[in-house]
Amino acid sequence: MDKDDITFKLKLNLPIEIDGVRKFAVPVLRTVVEWGEARYNEAISALLFDKSQHEAFIPFHEDNYAVMCLLFESDQRYRRALDDAFLLLFKSSLQLQRREEGASFYIEVEQEKRLISREQMESIRQVVRIAHFIEEKKLEYKPANNAAQKMIELINRNKRDRPSRKTATNLQSIVSGIAWKSGSINLLNITDLTIYQIYDGYYRLHTIDDCNHTFTGIYSGAIDSKKIKLSEINWAAIPN
Repeated sequence: MDKDDITFKLKLNLPIEIDGVRKFAVPVLRTVVEWGEARYNEAISALLFDKSQHEAFIPFHEDNYAVMCLLFESDQRYRRALDDAFLLLFKSSLQLQRREEGASFYIEVEQEKRLISREQMESIRQVVRIAHFIEEKKLEYKPANNAAQKMIELINRNKRDRPSRKTATNLQSIVSGIAWKSGSINLLNITDLTIYQIYDGYYRLHTIDDCNHTFTGIYSGAIDSKKIKLSEINWAAIPN
């Protein structure tokens, strides 16, 4: 799917169709709050699982899809989190079937079994990454120590201990910032926005502030207009 087509639909909260599966839309903030941010983050992390982030999985010949099937079958916490992701997006429970050619995911839509191929799963993951502005920075899921305990211990054993950095913002602070900064969005109606719209608004407000500060600096003489391209100072500039 074309990224520009995806972002345009996400901006307007229009459903996105995954051929052969069904349409889905990114949840609105109200749904995230009702589910709980921790549960929501875990669901998204499970969906965006990437074996390349785990040294123990790198030697595996299986791709992300196959490893996700393995974890879905063997790890109860991962299975619950990934199922949550499909309940949120597709309003359908995710299931696994095994055949001679290997395991595959499917959902039931109006009593019809619809398989989710590797290509379809990657299309879903692509939309979710774009919707959360995390195309490059992928979330990491840490499965529980149950049926897959030995496998997960290998992952954790190969990780270096790193001091956690305090983040400057989180979803709640972004929501609050947009509500108090924006002239039309407030705490009474912001729950109707999707996650994508919230992040899009947050970055757009930054762009507007940067433009205003730049022009203020030019007018006051603090910024030399000859050293910048005025044509690039634009509220509607495409984010980097």
